[in-house]
Amino acid sequence: MSTQTLLPEDAYCAAWAGMPSCSLKRISALKKQFHSLKEAWLSPYGSFAKAGIDERTAERWEKARAQIQPERVWDVMQKESVSLLPFEHDLYPPLLREIPSPPAWLFVRGNPSPLSSLLPLAVVGTRKMTSYGKHVAERLVAELSKEPVAIVSGLAYGIDAYAHSACLSSGGYTAAILGGGIDTQTIYPAAHRGLAQKILEEGGALLSEYPPTTKPQRHSFPLRNRIIAGATKGTIVIEAPTSSGALLTAHLALEMNRDVFAVPGDILRNASAGTNALIKQGAVPVTSVFDILNVYGYEQKKSSSLPSSPASAGSPEETSIMNAFEEETLHIDDIIERTKLSPATVNTTLTQMEINGKVIHTGGGYYRRV
Repeated sequence: MSTQTLLPEDAYCAAWAGMPSCSLKRISALKKQFHSLKEAWLSPYGSFAKAGIDERTAERWEKARAQIQPERVWDVMQKESVSLLPFEHDLYPPLLREIPSPPAWLFVRGNPSPLSSLLPLAVVGTRKMTSYGKHVAERLVAELSKEPVAIVSGLAYGIDAYAHSACLSSGGYTAAILGGGIDTQTIYPAAHRGLAQKILEEGGALLSEYPPTTKPQRHSFPLRNRIIAGATKGTIVIEAPTSSGALLTAHLALEMNRDVFAVPGDILRNASAGTNALIKQGAVPVTSVFDILNVYGYEQKKSSSLPSSPASAGSPEETSIMNAFEEETLHIDDIIERTKLSPATVNTTLTQMEINGKVIHTGGGYYRRV
């Protein structure tokens, strides 16, 4: 008896997930014809036509089948504790079943059940965030994590990573949707493998429609974004240029009849151009965590504008600088002129104030008082 015939059904499901153009509809046709995906995989050359698979797709599958080794994928799944959630599984995110092209399976590490029991919200944004975007992501997600909310994002650089981290720091639940394999050696970006491990250690989950060892490709990320939008009730965009993956996720969410929220930003900054455009197009503007929670029936308990940070008594230099802010945003030269402090003192004090969350450096020597 060959090694392949000893493999379980899930091993062949994983192998089929690595096939090109392997949609839920085609998988259903294979199951109907062959009774199991294991039987379909082990069927003789030319058998796919019996399931109504078109000739071009069948040819692509025959070539791919010769390259994919189910036993290798299955070995990684066992070593990395990767589970398979088929479309009909109880833990398959219920909202994801509603989208036009749901994945036939999800590969999962960790605990995906809160995606069904909590309010799932996506938090996305640009990789090249500003200090304002970073601060908003941390504060907003920290507030959301106090509620029965699941924070979903893509583990990417920038806003995504800060959303995951802020959720973990606040004791909340977070899940990362990846555009490639979720095994340790394939997680992308590699710099966030530590963050991915922390998500798992804190009870979160990693999910992907791609089998382990699948390296992400350029086309993988838009497909990943449809899962982020589809598996969540609403998408929150914190910062995004007019051309970005975050805006794509937002537009996909709109097409799926999901809620879209956008944090207003500086009209002179490219990083805020996309979010401001979303607001003009009808997205819910977010200036408080309750702008989001109220949509889902939460009552406002207190005023909590964003960004916010408790002000504490500081040095005389800090007090002088704070008093200089008659306008919302001020250039460092104006701060020096108004306070009569030395440039070195102003620079040092502003740095400490930014660390303490009292001011935000918006770039070009401009500071915004929080």
